[in-house]
Amino acid sequence: MRSFIVEKFARLSAWLPGLVFAMLLGSLALLASQITGVTPYLLAIVGGMCLGRLGRTRLLSTGTAHAATWLLRAGIVLMATRLELAQVAALGWPTICLALLAVIVSGILGFLLARLLGLASESGLLLAGAVSICGASAAIALVSVMDPRKLQRGLLVAVLVCVTALSTLAMFFYPLLAEHLKLDSHQSGILMGASIHDVAQVVGAAYAISPDAGDTAIVTKMLRILLLIPVMLLAGIVTHSGSLQDNPSWRQWVRLPGFIWLFLLVFALSNLGIVPTAVGAVAPGVSSLAFASALAAAGMRVSLHGLLSCGWRPVMVMVAQSLVLLFLSAGVAVLG
Repeated sequence: MRSFIVEKFARLSAWLPGLVFAMLLGSLALLASQITGVTPYLLAIVGGMCLGRLGRTRLLSTGTAHAATWLLRAGIVLMATRLELAQVAALGWPTICLALLAVIVSGILGFLLARLLGLASESGLLLAGAVSICGASAAIALVSVMDPRKLQRGLLVAVLVCVTALSTLAMFFYPLLAEHLKLDSHQSGILMGASIHDVAQVVGAAYAISPDAGDTAIVTKMLRILLLIPVMLLAGIVTHSGSLQDNPSWRQWVRLPGFIWLFLLVFALSNLGIVPTAVGAVAPGVSSLAFASALAAAGMRVSLHGLLSCGWRPVMVMVAQSLVLLFLSAGVAVLG
């Protein structure tokens, strides 16, 4: 028993410096985001890349490697407390069905385009999910259930940079499109929530139109985020397809990453009202800190050469998919 405790303490001591360093960078990214308005996830991963040499030192490397994995998964589990079925149901079933159809069609087309351009299935699923669901958060969640050996080196960083740039452009130009189409506040909110990738930019674009547009946009965005649950399961199945084919028993299915099932459990408990209000109030902030810290740690392990090696194909897929999603979302907004 004593040797077990000594071993665990030694392992924790090896992890702690890198873990604390990653959380410090994540906290600074959140603070800088409040000042600059730039998404904290992008700031965190850029900061990690700038300090990559320091993060790969003997003192910090073990902790940053584990922070990139475990903090990421903790953030995803806590993110389940944000998803509320009651708010989504208030949109009405016709709008819900049309919005889901638009997101699913754009995601499928994005995946097929990625495969047509020669990208791997995992890469195509990552690109399609980031654009169709919730931008950087979806990309982070999907990468966590995939085998990193099956992804292009530096692809996550490229996706985060591109999807943030597209969301920022959309925040400025989509309200002008809503005005050109003569959409009312409710319709404008549906358009913003159904077509812009990152939550922060959805809020910025929609509330610039009106409070009603902002409230509608957030609920519509929530509908898209709910799709993260089946897409994460799909990504896990794709990653583990080899073992499922070799032994297609139910035991292989429950061997999918355990934090996915914990995510589903927290989601169910939250919507049943079992999660305490205090926990639900704190969870989003802790989740954001966990994400930012994990991405700072991941940034330390990414080289600029790896980022540039991704090439133009992922960018082309995300731009094309964003245009398809905008076109379909505009149709949903007009009908809504």
